[in-house]
Amino acid sequence: MNQDGIVVQSSEPHIFRNKIQKNYQNGIFLQTFDSIRCDALIEKNEISANKKNGIHVAGNNNFARIVGNLRIEYNKLAGIKVEKSAHASIIRNSIYKNLAQVSSIEQFISKNKGVLIVESASGHIEKNSIVENIKANIAFGGQNSNNTTIIDNKIEFGRCEGIFLISGGRCYIGRNHISENNEGLVCITSIPEIRNNTIIKNKSNGID
Repeated sequence: MNQDGIVVQSSEPHIFRNKIQKNYQNGIFLQTFDSIRCDALIEKNEISANKKNGIHVAGNNNFARIVGNLRIEYNKLAGIKVEKSAHASIIRNSIYKNLAQVSSIEQFISKNKGVLIVESASGHIEKNSIVENIKANIAFGGQNSNNTTIIDNKIEFGRCEGIFLISGGRCYIGRNHISENNEGLVCITSIPEIRNNTIIKNKSNGID
């Protein structure tokens, strides 16, 4: 085991077709130094069973792209965590069965997410399969949430919320298939635009 499997600092590597497993901390940790840009591309990897997050994206001017990864699974915290003013593009990944998580806004939200975007960060989440994470499949909110878009995803079989949003701005949630979670979409003190989603067969409410 390593501490982090791969650490990227204010650079733009292409991390392609690796198996990144069983590290003591994160599978991949992407951060910025003195706000110098990070434009890493994380593509077609298998990232599993790490003791913290599968992929952790942090720092101002961090524009990491997480694209087409085959498996982001069984990590003990979040599958993907984005924080500290980062903006990640999360596209066409399989993110499932991640186990637990701790965040700086955990006092407001339930734990255990597939994708966590912490207050001050944002993301573009498109065409992913986000399935069977122990609690919410996606959780986000806070001052930069208006820069977050969630479109064309399959968000299914979460033990709690499909999407959990708290203190969110005018973010966009559109064309997602949100099904068979405990609750489909939960919004607390938020003003999202929710359009053209299919929200079916959730055990409790579709939208709360």
